[in-house]
Amino acid sequence: MMHSNIDFGGVELATKADEDQIFDLLLAMHTEAPVHAFDVEVVRDNIVKGTEKKGGIIGVIRGPDRLEATCGLLLSEAAWYTRDLALNSIWTFVHPDHRRSTHAKKLIEFGKICSRWFAQSGTPVPLQTAVYSDERTEAKCRLHRRQLHPIGQLFVYRPEAIQG
Repeated sequence: MMHSNIDFGGVELATKADEDQIFDLLLAMHTEAPVHAFDVEVVRDNIVKGTEKKGGIIGVIRGPDRLEATCGLLLSEAAWYTRDLALNSIWTFVHPDHRRSTHAKKLIEFGKICSRWFAQSGTPVPLQTAVYSDERTEAKCRLHRRQLHPIGQLFVYRPEAIQG
């Protein structure tokens, strides 16, 4: 799938050896924004898709002691009405200790580089992402607007969240 000699701008392709640390980051991400139940099997399956590059790609930013940030991209249908493919960003997470870094920008750029790689290989595959969080949502949206073209917004209705 992807060649490891591509310059990803400070982001590296994840390997099998990174899987446990990626899982730990995703568990921390879910703790911050628990919109849906955390299914360990589903999470591990999506990590393996990325580390084995079987329909997914995972980028990581390494620190001296551990992974500091990660993003997961899933190659799938762009929308319900088409067979056209897209790289869907299914997570982007920077560990809280590294939030004042440029890691988030680098992860978004990683997705754009992957999208361009597919286009140069003859298959146009746009990058699609959403901000899916109740915490610092507007700041996260501003970051994405500076890096990507917005085509809408995501809205959620959660009846269990209604206070009666």
